[in-house]
Amino acid sequence: MSATETRPDLLAALPGIVAQAIRVVLPGLRECRGMAGRLDVAALKARGIAAPAVLVTRLGCQQDAIYAGPHPTFRLRMAAFILCKDELGLDRDAAAAN
Repeated sequence: MSATETRPDLLAALPGIVAQAIRVVLPGLRECRGMAGRLDVAALKARGIAAPAVLVTRLGCQQDAIYAGPHPTFRLRMAAFILCKDELGLDRDAAAAN
């Protein structure tokens, strides 16, 4: 695939692509990946995801505009769920920032 071609599964693959970019910047994460849907505490416990971790998801997609030719644009709603553990002696915000 050339640099000017769009992969056919781009919208489905986008959370994983974003997660790969986050992993490059934050290599110390135990887990960093794309996922489908929302995250709740029950799913978090069932999956056994260890902190620190980042899970990226696409929450919604809406076609925005269509230009001449096959060039539609989309508006995406995405989220990055950041999982961290409280460190002793630090308040929650300071521990999350470290």
